[in-house]
Amino acid sequence: MTIREGFLANVPVIASRLGPMADAIEDGITGLLFEAGSAEDLHRCLRRIVEDARLRNDLARARRSRSRRRRR
Repeated sequence: MTIREGFLANVPVIASRLGPMADAIEDGITGLLFEAGSAEDLHRCLRRIVEDARLRNDLARARRSRSRRRRR
């Protein structure tokens, strides 16, 4: 799934801090970023998403809010 598809589906988005993907996500606000090549950091992000329902909802809410503002 691409970042854009994740945003449109209102699912939490996790991406590496490498390249344009990092520019599309505000870490901890509209998604989570991990250090490229670090399985441990990716695992940390995945655990946060799985274990923290409030975080999942907050990330989705922030993304929807930003999307609405850009359409105006």
